[in-house]
Amino acid sequence: MPQPVQILKPTFAGGELAPSLYSRVDLQRYASGCRRLRNFFVHPHGSASNRPGLQFISKPKYANKKCRGVGFEFSTEQVYSIEFGEYYCRFYMNDATGKAGQIIAPVSTAAWVTSTVYYIGDFVKVSDVIYRSKTNHTSNGTDHNTPPGNTTDWESSNIYEISTPYVKADLDTLKFTQSADVLYITHRNYYPRTLTRYSHISWRLELYLFEDGPFMSQNAIETLKITPVGGVTGTITLTASAALFNVLHIGALFKLEHDVEGQAYTGAFTGTGTGTALKCGNTWRIITHGTWTGKIKVEKSIDGGSTWTTIRVFTSADDYNPNTYGTEDEDKPFLVRINCYAYTTGGTINVDLTTDAFTQTGIVKITAYSSPTSVTATVLEEIGLAVATADWSEGAWSDYRGYPATVTFYQDRLVFASTKHEPQTTWTTKTSNYINFGRSDPLVDSDGITVNLPSRKMNAIRHLVGLGEILAFTSSSEWSIGPGANASITPTSISQKLHGYRGCSEVTPVVIGSRVIFIQPKGSIVRDLAFDYASDSYTGDPLSLLSNHLFQNHQIIDMAYQAEPDSLLWCIRDDGILLSLTYLREQEVVAWTWHDTDGEFESVWTIPGETYDEVWFVIKRGNERFIERMVQRMVSTDPRDQFFVDCGLTYDIPKTITGITKATQAVVTAVGHGFVDGDLVDISDVKGMIEVNNLRFKVSDKTADTFKIKESDICPVINIISSTNTTPIEITTLPHGLTTGTIVVVANHLVNTNANGTWTITVTSPTTFTLNTSVGNGAGVATGTITSTGAYINSSAYTAYTSAGKARKVITSISAGLDHLAGKKVVVLADGNVINDLVVTDNAITLPVAASRVHVGLPYISDLETLDIELSLATGTTQGKLLKVSNVQFRFLNSRGGWIGPDSDHLDEITQRTNEPMGSPIDLKSGFYKQPITGNYSEGGRVFYRQKDPLPVTILAVIPSISIGGMGGSNAN
Repeated sequence: MPQPVQILKPTFAGGELAPSLYSRVDLQRYASGCRRLRNFFVHPHGSASNRPGLQFISKPKYANKKCRGVGFEFSTEQVYSIEFGEYYCRFYMNDATGKAGQIIAPVSTAAWVTSTVYYIGDFVKVSDVIYRSKTNHTSNGTDHNTPPGNTTDWESSNIYEISTPYVKADLDTLKFTQSADVLYITHRNYYPRTLTRYSHISWRLELYLFEDGPFMSQNAIETLKITPVGGVTGTITLTASAALFNVLHIGALFKLEHDVEGQAYTGAFTGTGTGTALKCGNTWRIITHGTWTGKIKVEKSIDGGSTWTTIRVFTSADDYNPNTYGTEDEDKPFLVRINCYAYTTGGTINVDLTTDAFTQTGIVKITAYSSPTSVTATVLEEIGLAVATADWSEGAWSDYRGYPATVTFYQDRLVFASTKHEPQTTWTTKTSNYINFGRSDPLVDSDGITVNLPSRKMNAIRHLVGLGEILAFTSSSEWSIGPGANASITPTSISQKLHGYRGCSEVTPVVIGSRVIFIQPKGSIVRDLAFDYASDSYTGDPLSLLSNHLFQNHQIIDMAYQAEPDSLLWCIRDDGILLSLTYLREQEVVAWTWHDTDGEFESVWTIPGETYDEVWFVIKRGNERFIERMVQRMVSTDPRDQFFVDCGLTYDIPKTITGITKATQAVVTAVGHGFVDGDLVDISDVKGMIEVNNLRFKVSDKTADTFKIKESDICPVINIISSTNTTPIEITTLPHGLTTGTIVVVANHLVNTNANGTWTITVTSPTTFTLNTSVGNGAGVATGTITSTGAYINSSAYTAYTSAGKARKVITSISAGLDHLAGKKVVVLADGNVINDLVVTDNAITLPVAASRVHVGLPYISDLETLDIELSLATGTTQGKLLKVSNVQFRFLNSRGGWIGPDSDHLDEITQRTNEPMGSPIDLKSGFYKQPITGNYSEGGRVFYRQKDPLPVTILAVIPSISIGGMGGSNAN
């Protein structure tokens, strides 16, 4: 009989492959791919781990309305998540311990005070009730009076919230970019806005007050003229020669250009004084006549004559008359004048001051609509002349023309694109001036820029990405806008280049290194895009091709990138399934897996955490929605710290120990511990006096900052007195929370015995047992009682305490914070031990064992199934042959538990406990684990692994032992 063959599968870097590839053994990724990766993700180095759990943070404001989340990073120490819902924003942040939660009113909230300016979201306290401002107002005790009577300005709430104009249907197409403490927000149906952070509880959503444009192309109809009536400043009327205006033009800008003739001033000075001010565009000229002694200067004013600065000074002692000119570098017209500031009695100073003709551009903002030919406007920049002009331009953004749909930063400019009227136009601000779109005459490099894509199809720009150039994604194509490599963008150096006709969906692309990941318009193909120096173009590949079964008949509706620690792209499908892509292009790692939960994923975003990038979700579970955060995986290898539940919470309230005395009655110091006499506490992580670590004690003689420790009735160290043996058998491994049942104790963890076998203790009550010593000293059956003296712990002989340590209160029930899981069947990890099938009743659960570190939440299953085994034989391939997997070796890293078999219907549980003391949690294991596989010859020879428990598993390799039979298939004989 042929010997079984061992096949090594050392990596899963191919991810879950599509069924259409099950015979593509010629593909390099076949060897690293899997048939199924559910709730697993692939590490960049190739191993696969079950995903960490999801921590419940809060419920959104509305259970019946979708919302979305956005990350906001003010600094590495101040990072926020923002909940955007219909007409509101709420805010989340981590506290000093890393615990995340909603921002709420501080305990020290001040009382309502009259004659005070309050902004939306501000808090006040009235009769110990906290109220939140709904409006921006100044309290005055009358129409803006004190809450609670004033429901117009105030509502009773301690949750920080501000109002927004966005309806639910528009939330998914909001676009964001950030600079320092300002988040810029765009949507083609809304005036652009800024969300500015002033403090944790002070955020303001305000209109983005742009200046000097942007404007559409200049009017090309010579007969269509606009006449400013009523002056060139202040409030005026604009009259059009034909129907032009619409009521939606209210708020729009118009630019009017007039050719202003040169101006002249002639004066004669016989003493000090100033001449008449002239309007100047750029160039002025001065000529003087006569014989005079004195000093004159040319001055200019850029603020309408309020202040003057000296341009040029001329001095004569009966020997000089200037005849010269000057050109000033000003963006807008200004005033010039002559100032005779020193004069000696004698001749007359005759002066001719002139200015050259220039074009003056005035800007107005429409404030009221009268008719298609008449509107009221406020002058923002002075108009050249109150006469008709055909040289006018309409503002590019307005309720009438629409607003930009997307925004980004590029080379210290704020860049907008795509209104309803100009869907392929991009506008940039001036350099380092994020509100000004002005252009000089002549142009300078820092001026604002307007550019249109030269496309034959008028498909709107959906996204802008600032990378080496500005990348513009439309619904049908990909473009670059910029100056070319290693150059600065200017109004005269900009160009546009087409890179493909694939197009992009409304899901915002993400940048990973120097590559952009985007979704094609139908939502089912994921691509990357990067600059290729060989072709001098941007190019990329479809990333979803080999896992297209995960996308067929579905759309990606949201995605976010988690750079640390595993370079994961998280994508949400339209049916609520979560996909993950491990993306490390330089190592050719492109691995898709999928994730489900008891509900539907709706929104995903990431924010930088202290040691990893946090992934946040909005999840719809039944008729409710939840804000949840994926926890950091494997913060330690202690089984008690593992969090692998969804919508979960942790009960773990460690109190810091700062001292333990060496005394006949040990005293523990833990400032502000909050324990009461009779509480049970677990002590761990003590340095020095390690004798107390991982033991349970009873609190006694407590003060505010100290307590003494006694033996606990369910203390791990306890004497069992056998009725047939007067010598106490001390068991150091009795489980926490002793209950009726059978406990198997490994003999080498018994003191005062030479046994080398297994001792079975049948506990008949919390204080009574039967001891069956089937092997070793004292073989036979004995009965007895469990006793504890409850004595003070004598630490006199212990090692001296040096530092550190935690004390945790032991509990047997959780009755607070579980209302979000009401009626749900949950799984619990209590001190590293799994408890299944508890139901949250009356918002509480009762634990069958006492514990001090408890994780509770919804269970989820993680599956890994290999592809059909491919082995080159002398006779060809193993494809289509019958194979038998007799056993399999898994190489695990920091793992515990699981079920293994040939398929999901035939699984055997991994033997877990080895040599751990009874009552302590089973340790995480690393290394090889071998398990027989029951079953007959079958096609493929696959191996299936399932993790049902809330425990970690990382699989480094799978090594099945196979025997090869004949051909499979229905016609096999």
